Amino acid sequence: MLESVRQRDRFKSKRRQATMILDTIDNWRNRFQGEPWVTIFSKLETFGPDSPDGRFEIMGDDAFGGVASYPTRERADAICETHQRKIDIQMCLKGSERIEWAPRGTLPVKTAYDPEKDAEFYAQPAEPLPGGVDMKPGYFMVLFPEDAHMPALKPTDGTADVRKLVVKLSVDAVKKY
Repeated sequence: MLESVRQRDRFKSKRRQATMILDTIDNWRNRFQGEPWVTIFSKLETFGPDSPDGRFEIMGDDAFGGVASYPTRERADAICETHQRKIDIQMCLKGSERIEWAPRGTLPVKTAYDPEKDAEFYAQPAEPLPGGVDMKPGYFMVLFPEDAHMPALKPTDGTADVRKLVVKLSVDAVKKY
């Protein structure tokens, strides 16, 4: 319960900002408690490497997701983005991909925030972003509105393809629990 209170308080405080979380799916209960986290992560535990691509519902407009398979890309071809109304929960199911991360305010904006897409895009930095991880099956990453992220990168082991699950969780849903 204490962790869910901390998570909720991060959204309510202008001085305290949430930051990216990386962990294994087996460890989610040590990070998150209460709704909507329990519903979402209980659902994520049911997915595996053979889960079919496609969209799935969790909590109506408050939380939904999708599974997608795609080839990873070179850094020069990747896109760095943030979202204001949604929190991304990303989990690798098969293969591997690299995700780079940076605080939103540290990057120059390329395309201003579009409320219909809930996305703001950033200019391609010459250097890798300060944080980066090769996502492998069993790991998840939670990206809050303050977290600029560049997914779909080729990992350091050179893996070419990935099957990945992404959940979009409404910031408002977190605030109301």
